[in-house]
Amino acid sequence: MMPPHGESGRNYTPLYLLASLGAGGMAVAFYLHLMFLTPHPDTPVPTWDSLKAFWKIAAAWERIAVASVWSITLLLVLLHCALLIWNARAYRAFKRTTAYNELTGSNATFQRMAWPLTLAMGMNAGFVAALLIIPGFWSVIEHVFPWAIAAFLLLGLSALGMQASILGAQLTRGGFQCEKNNNLGMMMSPFALAMIAVGFSGPAAMSGSTPTVLVAAVLCVTFFVMAVLSSLVYLLTAMRAIFALGVNQDASQTLLVGVPITTILGIAAYRLAMMLGHHFGVVIPPVLLFLGFVALMAVQWMFILFGAAILWRNDMLRKALSDGPTPLSFALVCPGVGFVVTMQFFIHRGLVAVAPESAAVVPAVTAVIVLAQIGLVVAYANMVKRQ
Repeated sequence: MMPPHGESGRNYTPLYLLASLGAGGMAVAFYLHLMFLTPHPDTPVPTWDSLKAFWKIAAAWERIAVASVWSITLLLVLLHCALLIWNARAYRAFKRTTAYNELTGSNATFQRMAWPLTLAMGMNAGFVAALLIIPGFWSVIEHVFPWAIAAFLLLGLSALGMQASILGAQLTRGGFQCEKNNNLGMMMSPFALAMIAVGFSGPAAMSGSTPTVLVAAVLCVTFFVMAVLSSLVYLLTAMRAIFALGVNQDASQTLLVGVPITTILGIAAYRLAMMLGHHFGVVIPPVLLFLGFVALMAVQWMFILFGAAILWRNDMLRKALSDGPTPLSFALVCPGVGFVVTMQFFIHRGLVAVAPESAAVVPAVTAVIVLAQIGLVVAYANMVKRQ
């Protein structure tokens, strides 16, 4: 179990934050079933009030489904929060050890970017929980959005400051060991920036206040662009080392990180498109959204095939899912969540929009997605148990 490692600061690593991140991501993925499969005519997302109205007219099996998804989502949000608190306590102890100084002086210092990444996920998960448990929450949403923007901005500035500190130290003193950068661990930084960007995209798409929309949209695009540019820099830097030296077994678990990053950026782009339609009368052809999701999935399949080929050959996938997970194994949860979320958007906001007759296959596809999510939860529980 995780707690004995972190309480004294020994053997702790910021990679344990990925356990909290994974729980939050799985919570959001389950919540999306409520968004796509329950009516919420008065709000852009399902709320306590919309679910209460649906409950009154729902069949017995629909009530069971709604209650199950509602409960699972909230339980995962609670787990996310519990693990985040545990990590905060463990990290405080870790900073008093020599291991922390060794971390900050090595390539692994990019692991610290897991903090703004996980905190941004916590804010998104907290928003989901508020929607599900607070009656009338949407009636005060215009008062909530400015505070949410301010919180994400504070977190974004903190993330940029941390990244500037890391890069400043590395580039000033030199000595960055490129040969040890034969993995995608540095992508933690653009992952964090992307998570912050998608946080801004919510108010941009859903607020009814033009000033709020414009401020959120500007900040979303800013962090979106920085996430894309830093992704390209870190990806090219890492791939050169990977092709030259290969990748070690444990670090190979980072090779799928492009999946959740592209998922988050895709959602942010979709929300910006919705903003253009809702607030500025720009007509976005459904087929354009469909092709956008297709392109997104193509990029993700590239990362999946590349990463899986290596994980299969070096046996790390089997170890991570059975008897040998490491703290870095939690990095495999995010791609699973990311691909599931992308599939949900592709089906409900892409395929069905351009081919309404495809709605007939939605129940079957949803069943497959749910089974995949259950498998992901089981794998995640095994990882936590064996730490």
